Amino acid sequence: GTWYSSTAKKLYALGETRSIGSSTWVVHDPGLVSGATSTGFGPIGNGETVSCVSSPSAICMGIGSYNDSKGQHNYAAEWNWSTWKTVDPPNPSPTNSSGLDAVKCRSSVFCIAVGHWYNTSTHASELESEVWNGSSWSLKPIPPTPTGTTSPRLWGISCLSTTWCMAVGDYTKGSSQPLLSEIWNGSKWTMHLPPNPAGVVGNSLLGVSCVLTTFCNAVGDSLTSSFAFKSLGENWNGQAWTIKPTPAGTQTIGSTLFDVSCLSTTFCLTVG
Repeated sequence: GTWYSSTAKKLYALGETRSIGSSTWVVHDPGLVSGATSTGFGPIGNGETVSCVSSPSAICMGIGSYNDSKGQHNYAAEWNWSTWKTVDPPNPSPTNSSGLDAVKCRSSVFCIAVGHWYNTSTHASELESEVWNGSSWSLKPIPPTPTGTTSPRLWGISCLSTTWCMAVGDYTKGSSQPLLSEIWNGSKWTMHLPPNPAGVVGNSLLGVSCVLTTFCNAVGDSLTSSFAFKSLGENWNGQAWTIKPTPAGTQTIGSTLFDVSCLSTTFCLTVG
């Protein structure tokens, strides 16, 4: 997460750990990025900005962005159960604004992160993807988006292997905000557009969890014409997404589901 220093007047990245058998959390702040005016792990409301693995070594990878006098940049830090190490990913070019939104690690030598950046040459916002190989990040092909897309975002990601990941989010086209999903096959992304609930202003998928290439659950929300948020759930069967009603969707004031975790095809837990 983040925390604000009233003394330094800056926003810092925040990390905390809790050991097995312990009832308390311990603060472990990452080192400061030189020249940064603010640093943070992920955007507020996104639950997939840290991923932990135990093989071949135990690490946690946190991602987000930091700001300095030149703009906003990709940020990542690796936790080794002792200290944080800043391992900043490269930024797409040309840009003055880039940030990572979600990460998933399969091992300490493979993590994949997705984010967004502003192309100062085309004056358009685009998606980005990066892969961690255990020592450094490298830019990978840009996930495709529908023609006429503005402000695309991938908020959640789930990986079954180094050659299969599902990422979900949304994009803006005209006055609408439809849903977006992408599948990574180890070398490129392919776009799969989930159905959008009828009669709503905009939609977002914020979290996703897969247990098979033929089974994923994703959650988020829809904004109704009366400007109330209504929780949203969708299921992937290997070919297409299907809307699945969520009980919280009956709330009249509003409800959002931020993340989901599945242990099998018959048990998933979502929170919001």
